[in-house]
Amino acid sequence: MKNKIYVKICPKCGSTNNTIPPAGRDIHMTMPDYCKNCENRGLFPEIEKSKIPEFRKELKKKKK
Repeated sequence: MKNKIYVKICPKCGSTNNTIPPAGRDIHMTMPDYCKNCENRGLFPEIEKSKIPEFRKELKKKKK
């Protein structure tokens, strides 16, 4: 059985270039995720890495 790899993805722009702000890691406090591309903050969903293109395609449809 193949292990699935999950990644957090920005629900606004579809980027996987995100992080938890450093202050949240220092004090071990739950902080919102932060997208380095569009600066969106919030809770980002985790999806299978193989489904990233499909997720981004859906985002483009919703923007129209």
